[in-house]
Amino acid sequence: MKISRSFIIGISVLLVLMFVLQINLPQRYSWAPTFSHKDKNPFGCYVFDSIMLRSVPAGYVVTDKTPYQISRDSNNVNLLIITNDVNMSKIDVGAIRHIAERGGNVLIAGGRKSYNHTSDSLLMKNFGACFSYDYFSITSLKMAIKNNMSRARDTIYWRKDDAVYKANMYPVYSMMRGKLMMLDSICDAEVLAFIESCGMEYATETTVGEDGVVVEHVVKDTLSDEAPGAKPIRRSPVAIRTKVGKGSVMLVSTPLLFTNYGILDSVTSEYIFRLMSHIGDKPVVRTTSFMKTPGMEEAEASPLRFFLGQPPLRTALYLSLLVIMLFLIFTARRRQRVIPVIEQPQNRSLEFVKLIGTLYYHNKDHSDIVRKKFALFSEELRRLLMVDITDKGADSRSFSVISAHTGLRREEVESIISDLRKVADRESNVTEYGVKIYIDNMNMIINKIM
Repeated sequence: MKISRSFIIGISVLLVLMFVLQINLPQRYSWAPTFSHKDKNPFGCYVFDSIMLRSVPAGYVVTDKTPYQISRDSNNVNLLIITNDVNMSKIDVGAIRHIAERGGNVLIAGGRKSYNHTSDSLLMKNFGACFSYDYFSITSLKMAIKNNMSRARDTIYWRKDDAVYKANMYPVYSMMRGKLMMLDSICDAEVLAFIESCGMEYATETTVGEDGVVVEHVVKDTLSDEAPGAKPIRRSPVAIRTKVGKGSVMLVSTPLLFTNYGILDSVTSEYIFRLMSHIGDKPVVRTTSFMKTPGMEEAEASPLRFFLGQPPLRTALYLSLLVIMLFLIFTARRRQRVIPVIEQPQNRSLEFVKLIGTLYYHNKDHSDIVRKKFALFSEELRRLLMVDITDKGADSRSFSVISAHTGLRREEVESIISDLRKVADRESNVTEYGVKIYIDNMNMIINKIM
C-alpha cells in the first residue's frame, strides 16, 4: 500500500513544529538535592566542583572511594564530605580520625534526615558535635525564593574573634541551614559560625551518657549578650572545628550551600570560601560514598525520574506506552500480499549448445572450435596436473607427466598435443571430420586423468 505524499509532508511538518516547541519551552530544573558532580541543577555540585577545581591551589578531586580507602591510599590530603544524610560507621569515623591525626583537615558538610544512634554517638564522642534532624521542603524553598519572603531568612554570623577573617553576616533561607548539637565538655571544639534566634527563654545542651546515648537537656541560655530582663538570644552553631592530632575536623550543618545554588550566590559564596580555606592547604578529595546508593544521584536528576515523579506526566507516559503496545499488537498481524505465479525454471543449456553448434556449422569455422576447446583443455591440464602445454620449453616434463597419469605412450601424447598446437597457432586448418578427432583426443586425455 502506497503512502500518500501529503501524509508524509504533514507528519514531517508536525515533527518539526514539536521539535521547535520543545526547544523554546522554558527549562525546568530539578530542585532535589543530589550533590552529584555531574548535576547542573540548583542542588547538584557540577558548578561547585568546577570552581573548586580551579580555586584550590593544591588540587581538587572527586571520587567515590570511602574515607577508609582514601586514608589508606593517600598520606597527605584533606577530605571533603557533602551529604544531606550523615550516616557514619565506626570504620568511617576511624578513618577520618586517622586522616586528621597525621595532619589532614576534614570538612563534613551534612545533615540528618532520620535518627541514627550509632552515627550520632560516634560523631559526638569523637568530634564534640553531631547533626540535628532537619526536614528540607523543596516547595517551601521555591515559594520563599519566588515571593522573596524576608521572614523566611536566617542570618549566619561568622565569629568575631577570628584572627584571619573579620566578622560578617550571611543571610540564608531557613530551609537551607541546619543546626549542630554540641557537647560542651569537648573544649577543643571552636564555633566558627552560628545563627541567632530571639524569644527563646531556654536553650538545649547535648551530652553523651556512659552507654553512648545522645541526650538533649533543656538548660538556661548562657550565650545571651542581652541586658537583664530582655529576651534571651539563642545561638545555634552551624560550623565548628575540633582539633584532632595534627589536623582538625570541621562539622558544617549547611550542605545545601555547597551546591551550585550556594556557590553562585554572591552572598553565601564568601561563606563557602571561608570554610574551604581551612582545607585548602593540601590536595582536597571530595568523596561521594555517602550518597544513598552509588549512581542514585545521577538517577534522581534523570529526565525519566522527573517524569515518574510528576503524576500528570507519569499518567501521560503510561498512556503513551499503552498506545504503542496496542499499535504493535494490531499491526503485527501478517498482511497477505498477492502471490505472483512463478513458472518452474527451465534448463536451456542444451538449447544453447545446439544454437552455438548450429552457428559454427553454418559458418564452417571448424578451426575456431578446436582453438577454443584447446584453451579450455590447456587450463584443465594446468589445474589437474600443474603442467602448461602452451610452454614449449617445458614439453619434456609436460609430456612425461601426462603420459604417467593417462597411461598413454609419451610419443602418442606428444603427437596429439603437437597437432593441436598447429591448429591453435593457425599453422593448419581443420576439416569437418578433423574437428571430431581433435575434440575426442582432448576428451580422452581428460577422462583418463579424472
